[in-house]
Amino acid sequence: MRSSAKSPWGWGASATNGIPEWPQTFSFLLLQVAVVLTTLIFIANLLLGRPLLDSLLFSLAIAVGITPQLLPAVVSTCLAAGTRALAKRKVLVKRLVCIEDLGDMDVLVTDKTGTLTEGHISFTFAVPVRSDVSKAELFALGLISTEADYSQGAVSTVGANPLDAALWAASGARDFAPGSEKRLDIIPFDHQRRMTSVLMDESGRQQIVTKGSPEDVMALCRDIPPHAQSLLDEQFDAGARVIAVASRQVVGMSALEPADERALMLAGFLVFWIRPRPMPKNRWRSWRLWASPSKLRQVITPRLPRKCAGIWVWSLGNAYRSPD
Repeated sequence: MRSSAKSPWGWGASATNGIPEWPQTFSFLLLQVAVVLTTLIFIANLLLGRPLLDSLLFSLAIAVGITPQLLPAVVSTCLAAGTRALAKRKVLVKRLVCIEDLGDMDVLVTDKTGTLTEGHISFTFAVPVRSDVSKAELFALGLISTEADYSQGAVSTVGANPLDAALWAASGARDFAPGSEKRLDIIPFDHQRRMTSVLMDESGRQQIVTKGSPEDVMALCRDIPPHAQSLLDEQFDAGARVIAVASRQVVGMSALEPADERALMLAGFLVFWIRPRPMPKNRWRSWRLWASPSKLRQVITPRLPRKCAGIWVWSLGNAYRSPD
């Protein structure tokens, strides 16, 4: 691969082979150190009266053993020089290995919240998967399984996670009336379980309501409708964020444990969306996306969204936009 000194990754590159000159100089310096040490050890063995063949073999063993110890010094020095070059471009590198990942990227698409998107997530609609669960009931189950305290009437979303806040900010939340529903216990969200569960009592009828990532919640469900996975894939393909809601009836419980999150019945999915910010085409022309051979790709949702409504993406100098 040939690198130009004017390219973002070709700083300090020589015009002949595209490789910066100082790493070659540093590598030769380490090679000279290894040769000098090997020679000195060989001469010292001869002066001590050791056999010639044994002295030679011992020196070669030292040379072979010292080479791997010098290679990390070369790599670390190159990466450290890379941090200095990036620092001049006002980029802070916390871990040296990140420079290798950056150099392996082909297309890097980033979003400083509020630049490419509107900067906040909003609830879009509910997708029931069972005929006995309506959209309104599914939305109510989603509100019940949030960590917000709605027993006092007015609900405060200060400090709540963005998905819970989006549910309470939806228009349907204004019509939510807990009535005789009483929350007995709750297991807050954590990043190991990736779900929130509540134990509810409604006029003596108890049920566990669980809300969380579709993969984890569905793994705890039984008798999942066959079309549920296709509905989930459809939303993932559209680039939406999806939360699964499930429940089951229980009797005589007063406390909730993670072991109780089992044999659930999948109620449906809550769909959220971060809307792209409308932006004129001429503003996108000022954006630049540098590219190099592709080895790294990272997406947020389990599936790479096939829709990117209203967003222009530059790949190797070419601009593409979805039909939407």
